[in-house]
Amino acid sequence: MPDAPNILLIMTDQQRWDTLRCYGYDHMITPNVDALAARGVAFRRAFVQGAVCGPSRNSIVSSQYVHTHGVYGNEEWLRPDQPNWIENLR
Repeated sequence: MPDAPNILLIMTDQQRWDTLRCYGYDHMITPNVDALAARGVAFRRAFVQGAVCGPSRNSIVSSQYVHTHGVYGNEEWLRPDQPNWIENLR
């Protein structure tokens, strides 16, 4: 099996994009995030799928809208039969 690439997905909670130095905010020192952004992929036009973090994270792993995967709150999880791209990484 060929070597698989390393994937690091960082999702901060209640983090506005414009509060990081790598996006031009000079009042906060974020050297580690800045280094990751310089060497990786930084999404400059990303939008969330839900108002709270749980549904948005489930949209990321399932590649589906909230109304499709059915997770509307933080206390819910994806159904075990729900396809997601993380399972394909194994």
